[in-house]
Amino acid sequence: ALGGQTNYKARIDLRGLASTLTIESDLRGLHSNLPHPFRKAADEAWPLKVTATPELPKDPAARTTRDQIRVVLRDKIRLVLERERVAGAEKLVVRRAALAMNAEPVLQGDGLAVSLDSDLVDVDAWVPFLGDLWQQAGDRNLGKDYLPSNALQPQSVSMRTARLTVAGKELHDVVLGATRIGEFWNANIDSREVQGFFSWRSARSEEH
Repeated sequence: ALGGQTNYKARIDLRGLASTLTIESDLRGLHSNLPHPFRKAADEAWPLKVTATPELPKDPAARTTRDQIRVVLRDKIRLVLERERVAGAEKLVVRRAALAMNAEPVLQGDGLAVSLDSDLVDVDAWVPFLGDLWQQAGDRNLGKDYLPSNALQPQSVSMRTARLTVAGKELHDVVLGATRIGEFWNANIDSREVQGFFSWRSARSEEH
């Protein structure tokens, strides 16, 4: 879904064995065929800033045990990843994350928290991409990169959108909140067409 190439500048600040990394780019030259809001023509400029900040250890000679990666795209989309070093891990692994659009990302206890405030959310368009992504993230073969408790699968979703497309239907003026426990989801929805509470079980749970 992505192609092309783009220029960037990077800065590394060293302090003992800990380092802060900052990467910035306007992403010119990179095109994206991802669904809204990530569809992009190659000649468009989308400011991107990525910052990885370590938690400085008390001992300057020690390796950091935790860091945080912050990504800001177009000043609208923000991602925060919190990583930590666990027993037996040679590198920092992802503990929790938060993704937000037109809002501030808020980290939860574990897993991925998603907060969306958008004119359009097209679930049907995203299913082919997210289904493969989350299935791979939950694969035990990737356990060395993520803590087993989350694997970056969503734990909570909050959404406010003027138009939601799902299962071939359109809903308008939607406010939705959903939380996951294991493979079970519970959600509340309010919209012009429908209001209420519903729950469902992930299809992945039926495979085991």
